[in-house]
Amino acid sequence: MFIYKCLLCGYELYYEKEPENVICPKCNKVMFRIKPPMKLGEILVLLGLIDEEKIEKALNIQKKINYHYPIGKILVKLGLLTSNQLYRALIIQRKALLGTKL
Repeated sequence: MFIYKCLLCGYELYYEKEPENVICPKCNKVMFRIKPPMKLGEILVLLGLIDEEKIEKALNIQKKINYHYPIGKILVKLGLLTSNQLYRALIIQRKALLGTKL
């Protein structure tokens, strides 16, 4: 089961299969998947801050590094994302994980 929540108004939708983009019927804003939780890259793409190709590039770099280095920091170091954009996406990720409004 997939659960989507509007982090603006709190409206929730439930789906058996994962849909494409989910728009809130109450406030017409993008809804975020709270179950299973969204990965940071998914949130960045959904927000239009980065494309999937750049996420893949950063993931490949992350795999080559011997220790875990956060994908967000890699994107910032590559100049593909600003620290403010990363911070905004991380806040949204945390809110989605907790299921709370923004």
